[in-house]
Amino acid sequence: MEASRNFALSLAVVFLGALLMPHAALAQSYNAAAVFEGGWANQQNPNGVWSYGYSSGFTEPVTLYNAIQTGNPVQTHLWVSPKIEDGYSPNVGLNDGPAYNNGNLDFLANELILTVGIGGQYSDLVFTAPATAAYSIASEFRGAQYRIGTVVGVVANGKVLFSSKVTSVGQLVPFSAQVSLKAGDTLVFSAGPGGGLQNTGISAIITVVPCTLKDTLTYDLTTKTLTMNFTVGNNAAATWNAWLTSGNDIKEVFSISQPITKLPVSVTKTTTLSPEGTVGVLSTLTTPTGGIYCSSYVQVNTGTP
Repeated sequence: MEASRNFALSLAVVFLGALLMPHAALAQSYNAAAVFEGGWANQQNPNGVWSYGYSSGFTEPVTLYNAIQTGNPVQTHLWVSPKIEDGYSPNVGLNDGPAYNNGNLDFLANELILTVGIGGQYSDLVFTAPATAAYSIASEFRGAQYRIGTVVGVVANGKVLFSSKVTSVGQLVPFSAQVSLKAGDTLVFSAGPGGGLQNTGISAIITVVPCTLKDTLTYDLTTKTLTMNFTVGNNAAATWNAWLTSGNDIKEVFSISQPITKLPVSVTKTTTLSPEGTVGVLSTLTTPTGGIYCSSYVQVNTGTP
């Protein structure tokens, strides 16, 4: 009997491992630095989903820069507004070449730079959502000048998601999150005056999240009810499956069609379950052509059997 139980457990482990294996679903990504040069050379602002401008604060309206300029060093390509420009500032620019350090500026190779205005203007990199979806933000601000002192922030439709300070050359200030955006909504990566010099590096990559599947479990011993609180979103029609795991056993809880749900929503499902110790719920979103492209596995203690 012991050999039989071990064999069953091995099958359960293999089953879970196969279902939770990373998938190869493709997701659209938007890299601000990678496309800057093409827009600058063609004098396009907005430049696809990206645009470049200035404002008077994190949540204030953004005015787009309306002219291009070569900076100092000449390998820096800038978007500026001549009406307010003072010593190349404010601007959004790219160090279109190798790393550069002259004892004042410290630019990485091909680094995007937000330069705060001497007149107090914030410099802004703006992402405009091309479609309604969940988006993943991977960004990082960096001190790109000696004696720097700037405030930095990320704003979604006028709401500050993140704010911090950059106070030393080479300092890294990362920010990552997942946000739901409707077509036309904006994300603004901003640098403003913070008591020091102005050049702040910025990297920003926005990726469409193909699906979201999260679960939290609660168990009511009195009613013997297991409650599954899901957050689910998907950019393609899928089959949504869930299994209950307990000891060596795996049994299906539900299998339903999940329509396209571009903005993640909350869904609560319940099942009756006697105390069985620690149990788990495995859930997946599956498409006919892509297989499993989202999965979740969580556990809860239901008490002594």
